[in-house]
Amino acid sequence: MSGCSERRSKRSVGLHRAASAFAASHRCLDSTGQMTIDKLLMTNRIQPRSHRVRSTSAHQFHLPRIMSLPGTIVWPRSRVPLEPGQVMLSFDDGPNHHPGTTDRLLDVLEQAGVLASFCVVGRQAARRPDLVQRIFEQGHCLVNHSQTHPFPPPTSSARWLSEIDECDSVLANVLGQPDFRSSSFRPPYGILTPSIRRALRLRSMRVSPITYYAFDTYFSPANSSRVVERIVRNARNHGGGAYVLHDYRYRRRDSRRCAWPRSSANRSWVPDATRQIIERVTAMGFSFVSLDARL
Repeated sequence: MSGCSERRSKRSVGLHRAASAFAASHRCLDSTGQMTIDKLLMTNRIQPRSHRVRSTSAHQFHLPRIMSLPGTIVWPRSRVPLEPGQVMLSFDDGPNHHPGTTDRLLDVLEQAGVLASFCVVGRQAARRPDLVQRIFEQGHCLVNHSQTHPFPPPTSSARWLSEIDECDSVLANVLGQPDFRSSSFRPPYGILTPSIRRALRLRSMRVSPITYYAFDTYFSPANSSRVVERIVRNARNHGGGAYVLHDYRYRRRDSRRCAWPRSSANRSWVPDATRQIIERVTAMGFSFVSLDARL
């Protein structure tokens, strides 16, 4: 192997490990947004430098390093085509097939006159075609978020092409537009691997990025106000940004937990949180734009 090829190979391995660590961090937070180091060590199979095992917040331990690494969709503000004072909202994993979440969220956005990006999973779109149609009719961007939201991320570009094509096929059928194709893709869990990049090049698709992740999937109705505070604070400190909330959390066991009041699978708080974010960010003089329409 030539020196150049060897460096490229090592870089690919490094990117994949970084992205896997980012995804692993999703699974190492408890319901309050705390990251438990013993869970992280178990997930990543790394050895601790000390025998002392303690808990710490994501911001103190793992999140800052993961957020700054390549291989994820969390991009620096300078890479995202937003002007100072502009904010983009996106919503992942939906539409939520349980009433009272995605439908109310669309009401909130319509009343506020805000356009957003909905990164939909094909299987969820097939369950609630009425909501997909409403998203499209209200002028929001439909972003391909894969057909099955696979984890761990497949290493085959062919598998990703299948995930992308199947999701687009569902959206085309739901919208009654046989030629519909998504222009943007948001990879599941925010992981952007070399195999995904190859698949996107073959489909001439763009990545749908964010500039900050508040780990909203680990908050329930009981503590969701912390997500609002995190996003508003980040927007104020950075002059806007691109943010994501999850109107559904696509995990196999979550369907039976969606109604549990203290479960983070319960996403019923997202519409009200979105309304608060819009009101507070607008009061700071910021405006909302649809980022994926500008990429």
